[in-house]
Amino acid sequence: MSDSDLIMNRADSAVLSRDYTLAARLYNSLLMEKPEDIELLSKLGNVYIKSGDDEKALKYFSDISDLDRTNTKSLINMGGIYRRLGKFDDSEKVLKKALAIGADKLEVYYNLGFTYKFMKKYEDAIDCFETVVTLNPSDVLAYNHMGSILAMQGNHEQAIHTYQMGLKIDPNHPVLHLNLAKSYVESGNQVYAAREYEAALRSKPGWKDAINDYSKLLLATGKSKEASELVKSAVKLNPKDSHMLSTMGDVYVAQADYDSAVEEYTQALDVDSNDVGALSGLAGTMEILGNNEEAIRLIEKSQELVPDDNDVLKAAASINISANRL
Repeated sequence: MSDSDLIMNRADSAVLSRDYTLAARLYNSLLMEKPEDIELLSKLGNVYIKSGDDEKALKYFSDISDLDRTNTKSLINMGGIYRRLGKFDDSEKVLKKALAIGADKLEVYYNLGFTYKFMKKYEDAIDCFETVVTLNPSDVLAYNHMGSILAMQGNHEQAIHTYQMGLKIDPNHPVLHLNLAKSYVESGNQVYAAREYEAALRSKPGWKDAINDYSKLLLATGKSKEASELVKSAVKLNPKDSHMLSTMGDVYVAQADYDSAVEEYTQALDVDSNDVGALSGLAGTMEILGNNEEAIRLIEKSQELVPDDNDVLKAAASINISANRL
């Protein structure tokens, strides 16, 4: 085995162990000898994508495209990078170019769908994902993406239908069940929403996102005991998860156990001092307990972190009224 092969093997192993700095250094050492080696350029581009440095990754895929105008993989990678960098027009342009020179249609339409979604060209995005399911009717995730776009538009009835189509292909897909539950909540169908949250948790036990959302539904429907049991089991599994601790605080507030709520919110903030849910929850509890000065301090910090969050703004308005800060 040559020295170059040994270095290549070391670099590939570094990628598998997620030592991207070492991998990049080794690949670059090989590239100095073969500056136009497309395999090496591609490996370097992918290393920088994995390490989160899209600007550097873009250079290598651009070099590949310059060397080989028919290399569709480089164009697809560039499309994804441009999208993550917020350069949506460039993303659309290179993806359409890839499609024109014979790239894999499924891959291109998937990427174009995501790009159009970020551009808020929702109809174009849906058209792309519809093309994906036409080409591959068993593509469950494409149904999920279409459903999520419809939900973003407020078309929950159609979103529900789309998620259900995906679940016909994979009845146990947890993400589809979770998103279907959210659309049922928005449609006011709390019974069906609860059923879907439970299905999501059967498919993926201990899933924090599903537990958090389901507990909110249970609290909203007056089932604080069930919410308490659900969240307590999650906290046992994730005792250092600030979001779960904050949700436990919400449960205690619903049960009017304010001392326990303060304890849970405080523990959440010990884990993450910028947990907005814990800050606003604790602020609301302080308001109930009559400690308006502390409530104002906490809610103002929440506003600094998420100035446009409607729930935080409503809480801030309530607290300021309570403190007679009209």
